[in-house]
Amino acid sequence: MLIAQVNLAVKVNYFDCGGVAICVTFRHVIADGSAAAHFVRNWSKVAAANCADGAISKDAIFDRTSIFPSQDDVPVINKGKPDANDHEHVTKWFVFENSNLAVLQEKIGNRSTRFEALLALMWGAIIDAEEESKNKSNPTQCGVLIAVNLRRKLNPPLHDQSIGNAIAIGMTAWPTKERAKYDKIVSKSRRVKDEFSVECDDYGVTFIEAHVGCNISELIKQPKMELLELLRPYNEEEILIAQVNLAVKVNHFDCGGVAICVTFRHVIADGSAAAHFVRNWSKLRLLIVLMEQYLKMPSLIEPLSSLLKMTSQR
Repeated sequence: MLIAQVNLAVKVNYFDCGGVAICVTFRHVIADGSAAAHFVRNWSKVAAANCADGAISKDAIFDRTSIFPSQDDVPVINKGKPDANDHEHVTKWFVFENSNLAVLQEKIGNRSTRFEALLALMWGAIIDAEEESKNKSNPTQCGVLIAVNLRRKLNPPLHDQSIGNAIAIGMTAWPTKERAKYDKIVSKSRRVKDEFSVECDDYGVTFIEAHVGCNISELIKQPKMELLELLRPYNEEEILIAQVNLAVKVNHFDCGGVAICVTFRHVIADGSAAAHFVRNWSKLRLLIVLMEQYLKMPSLIEPLSSLLKMTSQR
C-alpha cells in the first residue's frame, strides 16, 4: 500500500460458488479502523438504496488538519513480523460467538467489555506460556499495545464519524514471572483505554489523567516500586514506542491528594534538564496562584496611606 501510494483500494473477489467478497484497504493516514468501518457501513447503505434522511450521517469531518496540524516528520511504528527462517510461527483464525463472549465476560467480572475480556484471555495465555517455559532468556515483561480512539477523548470531542487517523497507541505490561490474573489484566487494559485523555493538541506532548484507588499516604509510608511505576505516564520502553517528547500524568487519589508525574524522551532532556523544567514549572505555577490571590485582595493603597499618616503624626 505504501509502495503503490494509493489512498483507497477496493478488490472484488468472485468465488466459484457465486459468492462475492469485497475487501477495502485505506492508507492509515487517511482513515483508521473507526473511519474505515463508518465508510464501509455508509457505502453499503447507499448500495442498498437506503438513503432516507438520517440513514447516512452528514456529520463526518474531512478536514483533519483543522484539529491536528500537518506534520512533516510523522512517527512510524514498525509492524513486527516473524523471521523468514523461523518455522515455529503459526497463523490461525479464531471465531468467538457472542454467547461465548458473554460467558467469558461474566467469568472475568470487573464489568469487562467484550474487547477487554477477549484481550485478557489472549494476553493471559501468552503470559502464562512465558511463565511456564521457565526460560531465563525470556523477557521479564510481556507488553501489549492498545489503539485508543481519540475522537471522544478530545475536548471538545469529535464526532464518531470523523474521517482521518485519530488514534493513539497506549501500552501496558505484565511481569512474566507471575501467573496472569484476568480481572487485573482488564484493569490494566482499561487504564490504557479509559484513562487516556487529550487536553492539549500540542504536537509531542501527551496529557493523561488517572484515578488511583487508594490514599497517597499509603504509597508514602510503604513505597513499592511496581506501584510507583504505575503513576508514570510511560516507562522507558513505552515512551520510545509512543514517540512522544514529553508526557504528563495527573494521578488523583481517593483522599484528594494529587501526584503529577512527568516523563521525557531522553534525547530531549536528561535528569538535570528534567529537574530544572519541573522546578521552574512549579515556580511559575506558584507565581500564577499568588498573582490570582493578589488580584482578588481589596486595594491596599487606602490602608497603607492611613498607616503612614498615623506614623507621621506620632
